[in-house]
This record gives sequence, C-alpha cells and structure tokens, in this order.
Amino acid sequence: MEFINTYQDPYIAARMIGFVGDLVPIKGALLERVRSFCNSQDEEVRRIMAKEVLPRICKCIPDELLQSYLFSNMLEMVYDSDTLVRKHAIQLFFGVQHKFTPDDRNKWVVKYFFELMSSQNEEILKSIS
Repeated sequence: MEFINTYQDPYIAARMIGFVGDLVPIKGALLERVRSFCNSQDEEVRRIMAKEVLPRICKCIPDELLQSYLFSNMLEMVYDSDTLVRKHAIQLFFGVQHKFTPDDRNKWVVKYFFELMSSQNEEILKSIS
C-alpha cells in the first residue's frame, strides 16, 4: 500500500483507500493516512472522506479501532466549515452508532446527538434534517 502513501494527488489517494478498504486491513500507516485525509486543507478530500471512504472503512475495521482512532476525526468533520462535509459526517456518525457498546452509545452518541440538536448553527441543523 506504499503507493497510496506516495501518491501526489490526495483526492485520488483518498479514493484509492476507499476502494481497497474492504480488500486489505486498514491499520498502521494506512490508518494514519486516513486520519490525515480527514483533516486535509482540501475540502474536496474531506468531502470524499466523509461521503465515501469513511463509510466503507467503518464497515471493515474492528469496532475498537473505529472508537479509538477514527471517532475523533468523525466528530471534527461534524463541525467542519464545509456544509457537505458536515452533512456526510453527521450521516456517518449516526450510521456507525451500532458499532459502539451500549454504554459508549449512551455516553457519546446520545451526548453528541443532543448537542447537535440543540445547536444554534443553522447549517448543522439543516444537515441533521
């Protein structure tokens, strides 16, 4: 998977990770690359991560890995400056809640759900609806 780490176009590299996500284990350097793409300065890269790549990866990685390595990135994307990133991140956030233990679901998912619902930010509210 070294070719993904050295690929010059981050958008294409992010999409490539999405395509191979269910074929190879997402761990180590590849997982770090996923996390860095979630924080990319390029909104197109963050959009593709939230819309296509993370949903595929979340289906393939162990629940513990999702909780310990990707959950914080997903939360950051929920509050992204780009409307489409926020929309897809919110959908992803609620789409993977079943991967959390009941205790963690009550602790984190419910907390953030109420936080999002009580938000005064119109764009976030639009993304939820």
